[in-house]
Amino acid sequence: MLYTMDYKVKIIGSLLVLVVIIYGLNYIVFAGPKQYNDSTVTEFYEKSKLDKGIFLLDVRSPDEYREMHVPATSRLIPVEELKGRINELKGLENNEIYVICRSGRRSRKASKILSENGFKKVFNIKGGILEYKKMNYPIEEGGVIPITRKEK
Repeated sequence: MLYTMDYKVKIIGSLLVLVVIIYGLNYIVFAGPKQYNDSTVTEFYEKSKLDKGIFLLDVRSPDEYREMHVPATSRLIPVEELKGRINELKGLENNEIYVICRSGRRSRKASKILSENGFKKVFNIKGGILEYKKMNYPIEEGGVIPITRKEK
């Protein structure tokens, strides 16, 4: 009886190890490790006070930008347009790029797109502009949208 129980435990243990190995390989092959860094709004704000040339990419819509934005915004490219407009960021592949949106969801997606396209120093600002505003950091309303496309 003890031998049968030992045998069943070994089989179950082996199956669990196999499942973990398969899941791990699936992650490595299909998802891969995250290739960008997360930054808190406080980390970004402190860095932006020291580095006035910091590059901030806002990936919200123009209407959201007009409602409120970080004064140091370098460029506005909505996340759904980023793949098609990636060439506008050419030359910044080795620069630090901070990415912000409303709450952090779209900036994560944009950070992934940038990383997949060869940008090496990408920072997703966790919590987005909502967290930035909650911390009472300076924001602006209205203003000119920072773009490079000639159509606008």
